[in-house]
Amino acid sequence: MTTDDQIEIDVHDDAPGLARILDLPPSARLAALAEMQGISTFDQVAMTRLRQTHEIGDGFRVNTDDPRYAPALQRLVEADAWGQLRRELARAWEYQRSVLPGIRHPDRIDVTLTLGNPDDPVFVERTHGYYGMGAVPGTIWLVAWPTDYNITRIGACAVHELAHNLRTPNIETGFNLAEWVIHEGLAEVFTVEVCGPESTGAWYADGRPRGRTNRRPARRSPAHGRLRGRPAAR
Repeated sequence: MTTDDQIEIDVHDDAPGLARILDLPPSARLAALAEMQGISTFDQVAMTRLRQTHEIGDGFRVNTDDPRYAPALQRLVEADAWGQLRRELARAWEYQRSVLPGIRHPDRIDVTLTLGNPDDPVFVERTHGYYGMGAVPGTIWLVAWPTDYNITRIGACAVHELAHNLRTPNIETGFNLAEWVIHEGLAEVFTVEVCGPESTGAWYADGRPRGRTNRRPARRSPAHGRLRGRPAAR
């Protein structure tokens, strides 16, 4: 952890590697995916997690030949999904350090985007085919099955997870349910401030927060939840 104004955000451009993996026989894909992600096949914990993600979780199925996978990956490439991640995360960091410099944060954050599973109705319908995990400082993992809704919001999803990466090291009291609710709310407010109101995630019914007006949100630092400027109307 550090408090300086620099951070290394490494977005892994895995699209070419994923394309090669999809050309392999299903029996060879899990090992190839592990190699691409720097996971040793002798690391049983990491391999179990990877296997669960791509056999029963929301990642694309490594043990199935699915003709939808290659076109979906190509759609992510054509939408410059990995470029979205680089641009939006860089912009978010500049915004964060201008609002509240000197917070504790990871020296480096590794960002990984993988292709999702189109056959899971919860993933496709409830989360609109994309989400991320960024509560562990230093790592942001995202999964997406491209749709008209999410294809322009993948970078914003990473910004939401960046807020978690920055805020988590600055919470010293631990996380209970109330803190997690605050954690999620602040991350989404931060995302709207950086990426705009149309960037909101699938946990909103119509692209806007439930039960709120279109008034300008309060400006908050994701690291401490500090209100800056005029509070949002209740």
